[in-house]
Amino acid sequence: WGASQADTYLDGLETRAQLLADNPDLGTKREALSEGLLSFPYENHILYYTKLTHGKQCNGITIVRVLHQNMDPVKHL
Repeated sequence: WGASQADTYLDGLETRAQLLADNPDLGTKREALSEGLLSFPYENHILYYTKLTHGKQCNGITIVRVLHQNMDPVKHL
């Protein structure tokens, strides 16, 4: 990987994170790992996140961790 490819990948990751911030229910619930945890794939990685809520209103997300798809989330979260 060169710097240009890394920048492109990170830009895509940021775009995916913004998509989730705007649409936090797109993710898959991962309650078995942690209460309120959701996940969503991006290429070879999985974004793990929680919703930021105030009352019943969602005000964005917090990215908890980004793991390679081959990593065990039980070990790394």
